Amino acid sequence: MENENQTPMEPNQEQNAPTGVQEENNIPQSQKQTEMPLEKAAEPSVETAPLKPKRRWLQYTIFSFLALVIAGAGYLGYTNPQLFKAQIEPTGVVPSGQARLYIPEYNSSPQDIGKIAIKIKDLAAIDGSEELVSMQFKLSYSPIDALSFNENSIVFEPNDPVHPTLFSSADLKGINTNTPGEVIVSFFSNDGVTVDEGNNDDTLFKLAVEVDGASGSDIDLSVDDVEVVQRSGAIYDVSDLFTGVDTLPMHLITQSDLRVLNAEALDSTHVLVRFSDLLSDIGTGDDYTIGGDAGTLKVTVAESGFLNGYDQSTVMLTTTPQVPGSLYGLSVDAVEGNVEGNLSGEYIGAIFYGYDDTVSSVTLQSAETLSSTLVVLHFSGALAEDTVTPVNVKIKYDSAGVLA
Repeated sequence: MENENQTPMEPNQEQNAPTGVQEENNIPQSQKQTEMPLEKAAEPSVETAPLKPKRRWLQYTIFSFLALVIAGAGYLGYTNPQLFKAQIEPTGVVPSGQARLYIPEYNSSPQDIGKIAIKIKDLAAIDGSEELVSMQFKLSYSPIDALSFNENSIVFEPNDPVHPTLFSSADLKGINTNTPGEVIVSFFSNDGVTVDEGNNDDTLFKLAVEVDGASGSDIDLSVDDVEVVQRSGAIYDVSDLFTGVDTLPMHLITQSDLRVLNAEALDSTHVLVRFSDLLSDIGTGDDYTIGGDAGTLKVTVAESGFLNGYDQSTVMLTTTPQVPGSLYGLSVDAVEGNVEGNLSGEYIGAIFYGYDDTVSSVTLQSAETLSSTLVVLHFSGALAEDTVTPVNVKIKYDSAGVLA
């Protein structure tokens, strides 16, 4: 159990005091006394008491360090795809057991980070009201490596606009993860919460969790050893109403919403492919197939566009030399988006023209599929309005979405 209100002592706090403070504390007492005026001096204004040089240097150092930390966090958030993962989402399904507490059903994906709620199910039979001050239970999950908890997993969010918690804080709380596949949750709050019939379906508190399971599988959850303490005046006893927590499995769904937006030849051996989501897995060169009237292009290297000055929703392909102005069709496989998951079968392809630096007129660079009936064409320059007609556009494709 940990005391949430206790402020831990920093190690070597006295020894590691800032330089300016040490210098003041090291002044002999006799010198301090001789420097003290006999009468109370007027307090200097901000203008007449500038920071000492060393203190000013220390302040600037702290500000610079904080700026670096913030910038570094932003950089890591941009370069680490897992920081953009989707949240665990409730399905709205409530378990059908007889317990008065429950954990609702959730959908998730591997590496998702989110919160699961411990909620009140039915208080229709309650007489009067009960003030709850403490709760402890053991949550078991299978597979035993499917979920991850830490010391900050007990979460109180009384101001959450969608799912606020009844508990706002805890004086003591603890998470025990010593046994694989189990987590023991316990907390005590002197600011108890009163529950009655009006609290049906409210959330007591939440558990922050990271999902480590495999797509397409379920994580089985069960709760045992439930002990809820209630208070009446100065008397504490174990509740005989809140004795269990009903659960449902967490479903790890396989999302397939990622789309190839377009492809563009940047030069005679490089093609930039844009996707509808930041990518957590760009695949390899073998996952990109390029063919057309002028023959097949071999993809020798596939790397994140981020390494070449683009964002993480792009992939840079190195290809064998393209035929200038030739029409190519691209097909993509085994690429994964951070939120949108796997590629949608309807949006796996794009077309582009071989790079041609000798053409001075406007050329079609790529085509972007927005829906099953909308395609956006990207040209190298402005078009005359009277040339943009359905008669001037033809689309050829086979059943797999690859250029025919």
